[in-house]
Amino acid sequence: MNCICGCGTELGRDQVELNLVAGEVAIELVVWDKARALGSPIAADEVATLLAAGAPRYQDLLATIHAGEEPGERELERIRAWLADSRAARLRLHDQLPVPKKKIKLSEAEQARIDRRHPERSFSGEAPEAPATSEGPELEALLVVALADVRAGRPEEAKRALRRFLSE
Repeated sequence: MNCICGCGTELGRDQVELNLVAGEVAIELVVWDKARALGSPIAADEVATLLAAGAPRYQDLLATIHAGEEPGERELERIRAWLADSRAARLRLHDQLPVPKKKIKLSEAEQARIDRRHPERSFSGEAPEAPATSEGPELEALLVVALADVRAGRPEEAKRALRRFLSE
């Protein structure tokens, strides 16, 4: 199996499950980006919040996969929590927005539009705000994660994020 982002990286057995989780996050991001692209004022803030919270998690998963590492349990818990929040929001908003209530089904044309590196831009084409550094949003996100881990007393997880930053 190859990496979800389409880079061609061949995955080891221990990374297949992580790749599947990244796929789940990507599909949720695509659904919310499609809703954002419609420009509806209904739940626009919630859609933006879900995208803003999910996109860095996806980028962190990609960085972990590319570095050949395993995420920490807290990191996985945050990803699972975001997935649960996203699914709950779809269930709650499916009558007001064109988001599926449960199972996500994308047409062939929709699948062809997916930006596998940044699924949160697949339909809207919206780029994240300009980062404070010239390194790019993915690398900046790794630094933000590392700093948050240090402040929360999780030095091992901070080291992991910093190693990913340096490998990029």
